[in-house]
Amino acid sequence: MFGAIVSKAFKDADTDKSGFIDEKECEVVLNKYSKDLNIDKVTPEEVTKYFSHIDKDANNKIDEKEFGKLIQMMIKNKRK
Repeated sequence: MFGAIVSKAFKDADTDKSGFIDEKECEVVLNKYSKDLNIDKVTPEEVTKYFSHIDKDANNKIDEKEFGKLIQMMIKNKRK
């Protein structure tokens, strides 16, 4: 179930079908799907923080797998 929601959210954000989303697209989709993903709405600053941890090659874009990791990190930090 979680994986399906992540995939749906990612595909929704990846409007150019490149297989990647940038930080702004990530912010929009995280806020749009926050309830489904069990995360709080995010600020641009929070997205930048999480995005920089996930975007290891610093190309300012993440793929679907990295997007899933970003959400898992957010959920984990929410529980603290």
